[in-house]
Amino acid sequence: MKQAGLTDRDFAKRCEISFVQVNRIRNGRSRPSVESAQKISEATGGSVTVAELLGLPSVAGVRENREPFASENAVSVNISVPSDLLALAQDCGLPIENILSERGLEGLRQKVKEIYMERNRAGIEWSRNYVRVHGTLAEQVGWLKRETQ
Repeated sequence: MKQAGLTDRDFAKRCEISFVQVNRIRNGRSRPSVESAQKISEATGGSVTVAELLGLPSVAGVRENREPFASENAVSVNISVPSDLLALAQDCGLPIENILSERGLEGLRQKVKEIYMERNRAGIEWSRNYVRVHGTLAEQVGWLKRETQ
């Protein structure tokens, strides 16, 4: 903004969002809505991306703009992925291509669940054994009667 000779107020007007919100975003005290992030990205000519503003890592091969992609052998596809699910996939080291597989988002959710279960297997097994031996908390305090097997 400063390089373009714009004050925060001028920039806020250009983006059609409040000066207070621009200031909070610039100082890292707030994240913009997707709509505001798109406006800011457009106002900066793409030098600040929507992904950066939303705190998402850039993903190689994924385009943020909505311009049609022209190629003889390619088709442009827009998909929406919940940011928390995308972050989980990236945290688990799953490539974005998994979302485009035949099972799509459901397959990605399943893969994230499998990785979670594997990473936490010891704790899950410990909890199951504890409940087998001692019962649930509700059973221990007498709220539920433990069924005998």
